[in-house]
Amino acid sequence: MSFLTRVNSPFRPSVNTRLRGTSRRWRAGIAALAMIGIGAGAAQANCLQGIESGTYAKSVRTLQSDMMVAALSCNARALYNNFAVSYRPDLMKHGKALKSYFQAVHGGASTRELNAYVTELANDASIRHARTGSAFCEAAEGVFADLIGTENQHVELGTYALRYAIAVRPQLAQEIATASGTGVDGAACDELVALNGPVTE
Repeated sequence: MSFLTRVNSPFRPSVNTRLRGTSRRWRAGIAALAMIGIGAGAAQANCLQGIESGTYAKSVRTLQSDMMVAALSCNARALYNNFAVSYRPDLMKHGKALKSYFQAVHGGASTRELNAYVTELANDASIRHARTGSAFCEAAEGVFADLIGTENQHVELGTYALRYAIAVRPQLAQEIATASGTGVDGAACDELVALNGPVTE
């Protein structure tokens, strides 16, 4: 199976009416991430070694913002709370890295710029939910299932978030592609294949 890219995603405004109704197949694809992304081998290291902590941090924050919107808009508060507790050390680590990134880039304006960035992410997620409705909620449920659906399972959040960000944030997709030396869909690296399409045989 392969992930199609640049097609309709439950997390992205519709761009192709022919692809409506694909959210269940998309969830099947995103569910495969847990099996693919765990276990950092040599190939993964080669793909990911050029990606800096700030890019990981922005990707994790993108995923977290979407799941926060799902918590409020999709009646998924319990799922979000379980996610936040289970991944608290990871979220704190990437949260600190995000602050450090904004301090390095924006200096004295880092707090203002960081707040604006977080607000932008939340607004973007809210707009996508408003446009796609139940598809957004269904896909978010699939993400929660990947991250907390199995007892004692702990997915490597940074890598998962990179692939998630490729699906929903074009700006980050380009940044990740540049850092990893892959195409914008991550096609040259199994660990970075975008999760924004239905699955085909």
